[in-house]
Amino acid sequence: MKISEIKQLNDKDYIKESVTGRISSTKNVEGKNRTIGKFGDDHDTIDLTAFGKDIRRFDGKEVTLSGMGIRKDSYNGYAKLSINERTKIDVLGESSEPQRAPSGRVVAQKPTVSLESVADDYGAKLVMGYKVAESVEMDLDGRIQLSDEDKRSIAISFVIEANRRGV
Repeated sequence: MKISEIKQLNDKDYIKESVTGRISSTKNVEGKNRTIGKFGDDHDTIDLTAFGKDIRRFDGKEVTLSGMGIRKDSYNGYAKLSINERTKIDVLGESSEPQRAPSGRVVAQKPTVSLESVADDYGAKLVMGYKVAESVEMDLDGRIQLSDEDKRSIAISFVIEANRRGV
């Protein structure tokens, strides 16, 4: 749907189609849960009000508005486009979905981490785990002697926990 077509609608009419245009001149309205701006295509512009959704991050970007909550309004004789938190905003040219092959399977991506770097990281964490095991043994002041298997178990647990936490 084009902006010129939106301006012809009655006030309070919901728009069921998607609308494509560029968001610009955005700003936050102090003390309110809304942002305002302009929404334009190649032929026309309209004031844009977003309730419960911050549109400032889309400033200067070509977007498609779709879904629920898109409504034509007017204020002092000027046409406005209102959206809310249920309105979906997709930036054209940016895809948040993984690329899919025609069969619907996800296309394999080149790994970003090499096997050598994983091995080096694992080795460094394992060494740190052994140091943790030795410090635990020292803290016990010789009251309990840890076997090599106990130290290995502590070191591996340390690696697992470090990987789980993303350290």
